[in-house]
Amino acid sequence: MLNGWSATSGSGAAVSVVVTVAFVTVRPGDFILGDEDGVIAIPQTLAEPVLIEAEKLTQKEIQIRAELKNGLTLAQALEKFGAV
Repeated sequence: MLNGWSATSGSGAAVSVVVTVAFVTVRPGDFILGDEDGVIAIPQTLAEPVLIEAEKLTQKEIQIRAELKNGLTLAQALEKFGAV
């Protein structure tokens, strides 16, 4: 339930249907991810490859942070690792 509304209360509620929110179509089974920076919807058919790539980027960010902590400048990190 969210703010007193649930999928089963009121008229016109539905579950497992296609919706469009802020010009983005979301289908049942899509992967929704949100944090303080925003929300993304990943189509179910792309979820696995997107998550694999996201994990690679996370590992790259961890390496960059470690290098920066050890004295590498941001310019040097960008040259070494490229943009993330």
